[in-house]
Amino acid sequence: MSPVIAAKEIPGVRVTLGNEDKDIAEAITRIGAKHEPGLVSDVVVDKTNLVVSTPAYMCNAAVHKVFDGIGKLVDTVISLSKSESSSTTTADLKK
Repeated sequence: MSPVIAAKEIPGVRVTLGNEDKDIAEAITRIGAKHEPGLVSDVVVDKTNLVVSTPAYMCNAAVHKVFDGIGKLVDTVISLSKSESSSTTTADLKK
C-alpha cells in the first residue's frame, strides 16, 4: 500500500510494486508516478523525492521473502542516512 500512497501524493515519484499487479502499476503511471517492476526482495530508491520502496505484501510471496525485501529497505534507509552528514537538511538531500 505505501508505494501506492507515495505515487498518489508525490508527483513523479519512482516506486516499485513488484511484477504481479500490472493494473495498479499502470494506474500509478497514469497519475504521474514511475513504476519499476521488480521482485519482492527488490528495493527502489528515488533520491530526488527521498522515497525508498519495496513490493513487500503487494506481491503474493512467502513471508520470508517479504521479510528479506523489508530488511533490504531498512538497510538502504540506514545506509542513505549514514552517507549524509548529521548537519544535512532535507533540501540538501534532494540535490
